[in-house]
Amino acid sequence: MAENTAFVSGFFKGIATQSAFANLVTSLYFVYQAMETEFDNASDASVKDLDYTELRRVPSLENDMEFFYGPDWKNAITPTLATKKYVSRIQDIAATQPELLIAHQYTRYLGDLFGGQMMGGMASKSLGLEPGQGTSFYRFDDIKDTKSFID
Repeated sequence: MAENTAFVSGFFKGIATQSAFANLVTSLYFVYQAMETEFDNASDASVKDLDYTELRRVPSLENDMEFFYGPDWKNAITPTLATKKYVSRIQDIAATQPELLIAHQYTRYLGDLFGGQMMGGMASKSLGLEPGQGTSFYRFDDIKDTKSFID
């Protein structure tokens, strides 16, 4: 547990500005937008079976984008080169091996679900944000009990 706390503390020390955190959230927006678009387009039953609406992150990321960039946020953001590569990979596997989307579903959403409450709280505290502002991504309002949801 100590190494996890040290990692997370170090992580937030590395993005100790709202601008840096907004860049992270921007990258997440493009990644989740690509994943959720491909989930919508998927015909693979395994992908569809694991696509829970409660886990969807694009609406919460859109809230965060508006907080950081204002109402015209869509015209204010662009993906980084690394984000473009990640998005391209998601699109490639969706087209050629859609079952591999399951790995992205599992690692991204479960990581966000399990660590989200802690990460959101730490981001709010380290960046001096009001509770819930700019950290909607880390809240899963439709999942009342994480453990029960996973079981």
